[in-house]
Amino acid sequence: MEKTNQDLKNFLILGGAMAFSLFFILTQWHFSSRIMTAQIVQPDNQEKIDEEIKNLPQKEITPIKIKSAPILETGSKAAISLLFRPEKQNLPPRILFEKEINKALPIASISKLMTAVVALENYPLQSEIKITEESVNQEGESGRLKAGETLLMESLLHIMLMESSNDAAEAIARSEEKENFVSLMNKKAKEIGLEKTFFVNPSGLDPETEGTPNISSALDLAKLIIYIQKNHPLIGEILSKKDYILNSSDGQFHHSLVSTNSLLYNSQTVWGKTGYTKKANGCMVNLMRPQTGGDSIIINIILGADDRFYEMQKLSDWLNNSFVW
Repeated sequence: MEKTNQDLKNFLILGGAMAFSLFFILTQWHFSSRIMTAQIVQPDNQEKIDEEIKNLPQKEITPIKIKSAPILETGSKAAISLLFRPEKQNLPPRILFEKEINKALPIASISKLMTAVVALENYPLQSEIKITEESVNQEGESGRLKAGETLLMESLLHIMLMESSNDAAEAIARSEEKENFVSLMNKKAKEIGLEKTFFVNPSGLDPETEGTPNISSALDLAKLIIYIQKNHPLIGEILSKKDYILNSSDGQFHHSLVSTNSLLYNSQTVWGKTGYTKKANGCMVNLMRPQTGGDSIIINIILGADDRFYEMQKLSDWLNNSFVW
């Protein structure tokens, strides 16, 4: 009888996971149809552009800006597109697009990238973390984590980054002293050279009382991404996953994770991180490869957007249509 009840329990858990996955697929279809409207139509003077490409100096370092490329109008408060060439260390990163890149703005859940960096540099991946009552009362959660359960740091990183879980971010910070953890986040920001960045919590949530939320600039965040690319490939590996089956520390099924980043279904996307709060509005980091492939990475960052997916897709399409790669 106990085995029958356990089998029924497992069946219901897996059934719930499948239902959630179906819901997410339908959500992705909605996002995809919205994103399609952001694509930039090929310009009418395509023949002129083709002629310009033919006459460009062949020795010039790519990408080469097309003279008659359209001007990008973005609805975000700040944005940057930065070309990072890990295969060519002698070449500095190159800014392809910028808008208010030094302006300090709220960054919402983009903060979790620094939370992940501090966790990886201070705690073992296989360390066990017991979830506390304080950790599971964060805004925007749906009861994924339960007080009293134990999860590995690696599992919490997956939950925090893929689902943008505030509970998981809080649990990671509370694995030691929370104030000390946030202090380590700010210390790391200074070490990397992030001049407009300051953290007050590990999740990016707006403060419950009046106060300054986590802030940064588009340029600072680009520097953080470069640091992550060079030193913590696991963060990008986690954020490149569309879905992931998560187990508890005893090896039992916990739940099925689904990424919040619908742009992962774009073939050029490498990885990305989403963020939203009332003060920050929509924020997004999205790394993509040029159309021609290769090892170069384009770091795109959007802050303060009404529709982060739309603005990010618009920026990506503009890059594809405005440069010769």
